[in-house]
Amino acid sequence: MLVVASSAYALGISPGQRLLHHSPGIRETNFNIVNTDHEDLTVKISFQGSLAIYMNTTEETITFTRDDEQINIPIIIDLPPQLTPGIHSAEIVVTETEKLSDNEAATISTKASVVAILNVQVPVQNSAVTASLEIDNVIVGERVLFVIPLRNIGSEKIEKTTADIQITDLDGRKVAQFSTEKITLPTKSDGQLKAHWNALVQPGDYIATATVRYDEQDLSLEKTFKLRIKETPIPVIQPAKEPKSFIDKTLLNKGLIVIIIALVVVVSLLTWAVRKKKY
Repeated sequence: MLVVASSAYALGISPGQRLLHHSPGIRETNFNIVNTDHEDLTVKISFQGSLAIYMNTTEETITFTRDDEQINIPIIIDLPPQLTPGIHSAEIVVTETEKLSDNEAATISTKASVVAILNVQVPVQNSAVTASLEIDNVIVGERVLFVIPLRNIGSEKIEKTTADIQITDLDGRKVAQFSTEKITLPTKSDGQLKAHWNALVQPGDYIATATVRYDEQDLSLEKTFKLRIKETPIPVIQPAKEPKSFIDKTLLNKGLIVIIIALVVVVSLLTWAVRKKKY
């Protein structure tokens, strides 16, 4: 949720960003306007960006009472059949308004505005994916996880996609090479390619190069990462605790007295036994 606060109030909108896949015609999505500080206020809804001309709402002005925590607003978007492939965006702007007097029209206040982003993904014709490379648990001697999040932004299903990953040092020497599993990626869907590598090498900086292969096309990704040695926690030796009270000290003293008396008795018995043996 996006929240903009002033000294008098806080106004928010949720979600702060939303993605829709392109589908020609009228469709509806919803956002929540949040009255964080429970104030009496009126807000105005407006639109900006390349998709603004295709958007409207059933209520351009909304009034909150202090009992209203949030109000749901429907956003109606009428998408044309022809949009260029890629991401198209619009801003949903929520601005507080105020009335100057009973006889004057409402004017936009300059106190604060909040903005949510509505993105529309138009698929690329035929096959196309977007991808990134993520590396986790970079510890020497352990299994390093490589994850490649994928999104099919094309108009066709991808029957098989996989990735080959190569690890090199900073001088370009190959250290390891392995592949991920193979997955199917329907259009307008997300997926992940995963692979593990046993990092039995020296600590330091390395370069991972991933080649994503799908429908006879290649997409190259590269990322530098650092292998580090696992830290071993140093045990903390706690100092011996001293008696906390008079009772503790008394018990300790009594214990020492008992031990001393026992030693005296043992010594006396040994002495008596030695003398008896002599006589």
